[in-house]
Amino acid sequence: MYNYDRPSWTGLVYPTECYFPTWKVEENHFTVRALSNAYEGLFGKAPVVDKWTFSTNGVSIMGRHGIPVIGFWSR
Repeated sequence: MYNYDRPSWTGLVYPTECYFPTWKVEENHFTVRALSNAYEGLFGKAPVVDKWTFSTNGVSIMGRHGIPVIGFWSR
């Protein structure tokens, strides 16, 4: 594990552990089901339930703290 210790624009250095835990919310999780139902009610079609292939703040929210994170993107 390495630390991120580069100065901010003010010069402050606040060493932070560079840890980016992977995480997954199962498709049958009540949060996914509830939001899928809401999407279908709004848009009249089932959503695509998939994964992000890039990093988000979910690495902290879900990966570290276990709070379910759902990404939303609509065309």
